[in-house]
Amino acid sequence: MVAIITGWIKNIILIVLFASFMELLLPNSSLQRFVRVIMGLLIMLAILNPVIDVVQGNWLDGEVPTLSASMPKQAEIVRTAQEAASDRERIARDIYKRDLSKQIRALVMAIDGVADSRVSIELSSRAGAVLEKITVYVKPGQSSNIGSVEIVKIGKNAEHPELELKDTVVQKIKITITELYQLRNDQIDIKTWN
Repeated sequence: MVAIITGWIKNIILIVLFASFMELLLPNSSLQRFVRVIMGLLIMLAILNPVIDVVQGNWLDGEVPTLSASMPKQAEIVRTAQEAASDRERIARDIYKRDLSKQIRALVMAIDGVADSRVSIELSSRAGAVLEKITVYVKPGQSSNIGSVEIVKIGKNAEHPELELKDTVVQKIKITITELYQLRNDQIDIKTWN
């Protein structure tokens, strides 16, 4: 590579010296302007010659190691593009699952008889984000935004019974989710969360 650059610079210097010598030999006349133009074109050609060779592909990979080393192979470009596409799809699926979980949680929290909820989403492994199953973990009780009143028990042996998730609440949750997201009833699983 150094030898190629050295030879290129030597050619430019020789052409410039030749042009200067030709200019000294010619008398001040109209012919001198034409010689200067021709010599300028030769100098420009000498400077641009390596660029023209690279564009035309006349240099072998071994002659220009900096160009061949920095140019990635087609297989590497395809592999990198495929990795980027799979990463993009994975990130999009994660964002979709997170946002959908938040939406469903907000829907479930709006139903009377639900104190808190968590949502788990399963997507199909096929291309695209197709819902396979939604699992909703529900904590029965009154929503915290309604301003619930704690149960007051009087007496030593008073125990408060565990709050149970009523079937009407479960049905209301399933109907709300199936109608909004156009799912089958078996794709939704409701579990109690304590």
